[in-house]
Amino acid sequence: MKKYYGPIVLGLAALTLGAATTQVTAHAEDNSDEGTQVGTPAKSEGTTEDKGEQIETSVESDIQKELNQEIASIDDMISSGNYKAEQITTLKNAKEEYTKKAATAKNDQDRQAIYDDLASSIVNNDNIAYTVELPTNAIVSGTKEKVVIPAKSVVVYAGETQTNYVELPNGYAPVSQPKGISAEVKVSVSNDGKVTFSGDVDKNNNLTVVDTITPASLKKDIDEDLYLSTVYTSSDKKDELAKLNNSYKQELTTIQNKVSAENVDAKTLHTLSDEAKSVVDKYTNDITLSETTAQFGVPALKGGSVTFRFRNEFITVKYNEDATKLVSAEVTDKNGNKVKSNTKLIASVGLSSFNGPDSVKNTNEPLSNTNTNTNNSSNNNSTKPDTNTNTETTPNKSVSDHVTTFYVLPNNPVTLFDGNGSKLTNRVLGGNSLWRADKLMSLDGVNYLRVATNEWVKLDNGLEVNPLKQTITTNKQAHLYTGKGKLITNRVLGNNTAWLTDQSATIDGQTMYRVATNEWLSANDIK
Repeated sequence: MKKYYGPIVLGLAALTLGAATTQVTAHAEDNSDEGTQVGTPAKSEGTTEDKGEQIETSVESDIQKELNQEIASIDDMISSGNYKAEQITTLKNAKEEYTKKAATAKNDQDRQAIYDDLASSIVNNDNIAYTVELPTNAIVSGTKEKVVIPAKSVVVYAGETQTNYVELPNGYAPVSQPKGISAEVKVSVSNDGKVTFSGDVDKNNNLTVVDTITPASLKKDIDEDLYLSTVYTSSDKKDELAKLNNSYKQELTTIQNKVSAENVDAKTLHTLSDEAKSVVDKYTNDITLSETTAQFGVPALKGGSVTFRFRNEFITVKYNEDATKLVSAEVTDKNGNKVKSNTKLIASVGLSSFNGPDSVKNTNEPLSNTNTNTNNSSNNNSTKPDTNTNTETTPNKSVSDHVTTFYVLPNNPVTLFDGNGSKLTNRVLGGNSLWRADKLMSLDGVNYLRVATNEWVKLDNGLEVNPLKQTITTNKQAHLYTGKGKLITNRVLGNNTAWLTDQSATIDGQTMYRVATNEWLSANDIK
């Protein structure tokens, strides 16, 4: 349920390698330099002046004619018989795209730019890309069960191989990495136009997956969701919170009892998993607390406040009347009383955009500078730190609450460790996957995140990310970087282009937004 989140695998526009989102806006044509007026009012003898009907028309400019002709020439290419079916799809997509661009061009300068782009990328290009549909069927390993995958197409040039990640439905994972949440599909196009697939596909080009929902795993997930209802320390509507939590527990326990029944088949398990997820969604919210952290399963107490531990502090959030937005979010003690704090907090309901329109900021008074002279006997009214912290400490080890999302970079499987820092040899976390973590451990100077009961990852082996879904726009021609902060030298993003992003993270001290599988855009390069 809340264990991890599937990455948004970004779609590929007709002739680009990333998914630039285009916002089409209709503009009234400005013909002030190009149009002429006809229908000059005439005077009738012996009558007052007849105002007549004024009619405006426009004259098509030369570049406008040439652009329309260039777009029309794509039809000749389509019907020429010189292209494969996948290339014809590319040509049809290109015609639709450039027709929209031409219709919204404001002036001849815009039209000239569109004409030049069309000429170089399509009309005068001998290497028309192939638009390839990725597999939409998956076969569950060891069974004949079929799983339908949403349709998705990618653009590949002849002589190239492109690696793509296909998001799988909840409860399924590729055979190659059973704990992963996306399948790897490599698309190759030979120089003579033959399309082949490799990766997590079989000889019939079906994705090969395993069913990850078992009675034991589902009961464990429900146990984790039940635990979430026990971590809230205070509320201004304690009775209502208790009733909400009781209903939540009862519905989840009923589902868990069904899971424990004998001979539960795979289809029933998936149905029960969906039911449990619906209960979680019904009674709780996930709350973004900063750019890279979140709190999962916060009771959706309508019009009320809920206090929970976050790292080494307590946070109290107050909902609006239908618990869809936050009214406030403050650093407090465990009883919900506001305290002084230097924590800068921005919170919103949902794992959405950081600092979005529905976000709220805390207004805690900062901590006062305290006098370290122990002989000073003057009154000091500054708030004392809460000593009831959920922290375990040994000389070289400390463990504290730390709810966050951990991202495993593509093609970089992550090793797991136990709570003593010993390497686990029986499994790893697959590349390009997201995992919920709930604790932070410092062991001999190395930071680890807990992703399962006794399974930890080294923080430096991946990224702490903020899952989101929004559109960002470049403010200049922008460079791209890998998830490790390495500059990508063979591609840039154009100025004033919009891109869909699914994650943000701090990489080498900079806020970055992911716009493709392993391509990140700096916050300094967006509007």
